[in-house]
Amino acid sequence: MYSRNVDIRRSIIQGDIPSPVCFLIALDKLLKDHGALNQGIQINEYLVLSHLAFADDAALGNANAEEASARLTHFDQKAKEEAGMEISIPKTKVQHIQRQPKVGQTTEADIDNLPPEKAFKHKCDKCDMTYPTAHGLAVHKGRWCKKRKTARKPSRKGTVADRIITREKIEKRQEALEKVKIGEKELDNVYSFIYLGSEHAADGDQQVTVKHRCDIAWGRFGEYKKVLLSTKLPVDLRVRLFVVLIVSTMLYGACGWFLTKKVKQTLNGHASRMLSAITRRTIHEEAKHPTFDIIDFLLNQRWNYLGHILRMDEDRALRKFLLHLQPDQAPFVPGSLLDDTNFSSLDEAIEAAQGRATWRKLRAERTNDSRW
Repeated sequence: MYSRNVDIRRSIIQGDIPSPVCFLIALDKLLKDHGALNQGIQINEYLVLSHLAFADDAALGNANAEEASARLTHFDQKAKEEAGMEISIPKTKVQHIQRQPKVGQTTEADIDNLPPEKAFKHKCDKCDMTYPTAHGLAVHKGRWCKKRKTARKPSRKGTVADRIITREKIEKRQEALEKVKIGEKELDNVYSFIYLGSEHAADGDQQVTVKHRCDIAWGRFGEYKKVLLSTKLPVDLRVRLFVVLIVSTMLYGACGWFLTKKVKQTLNGHASRMLSAITRRTIHEEAKHPTFDIIDFLLNQRWNYLGHILRMDEDRALRKFLLHLQPDQAPFVPGSLLDDTNFSSLDEAIEAAQGRATWRKLRAERTNDSRW
């Protein structure tokens, strides 16, 4: 057997194959010995969020900036002393988890004051209003432009520009919050950060996470567009490729989302536009009667995931977080894994999940009720 030549573009990390494994072993020991894992955010009387750790990514939960500074400074000192390792200041970010106060309405002054690298590039030649996209400018010219610079400017409410300015204001408020330090070095405050492939917002805004995954999926769709839209391949084969290449990307981590009606509509909308290009049906047809139902597919994945969690040992952290943050009786937390089900209580769900055959049978009987 043989294949074409493969261009290897990435070298071995630090020129040593065992190096990553040794690094992870050292990091794991340092976290256990000096990570102050008894500290963290007290969620309720049963749950404390101390840290999240996977491979070389770690997030430490703390009640306030002072506690976080002391914890990180101590960990950094011990890492240097015992392993010759040092925390990277540019790569370490701080996120203050809290509800965001409402920001003011977007004005033209807000847009004019954007830094040069974020300034809107598409300018109307009639009224001088600027837009972040060519499509936005075209809509403005076709529907809202008054054709003169002295005319009253149309509202930005609900537009892409409004969302960009709102996000900018929220990020500035995050930057102004109390700083966490490692020694004398300050860390940057951020509104959102990407952890294990998902973007997490400081106020828990689910749309930030969903948009991030959908943007990546569109990038992947463009990468494989030639194959997915090729009329030389049958439609059913291209749809199957769509599921493997695009849907898997879009739904990465979706079993942990709050699957609200808004999130379902967002996912269905993006999938409908992609499927329309593949099947040549209208976007409306794909949204209402999809060739591939992305929501039903996701609900089945979440059903399987819920079963796995409910069958875990009682001392497993994931099981504790799922059950202790839910009421004992329905209705459950909106959009949660248990909210996807028709169980009337936690005990009923736990009992049903213990038998895998029973759980699979319940999954087969469950139908997508299209509540979204």
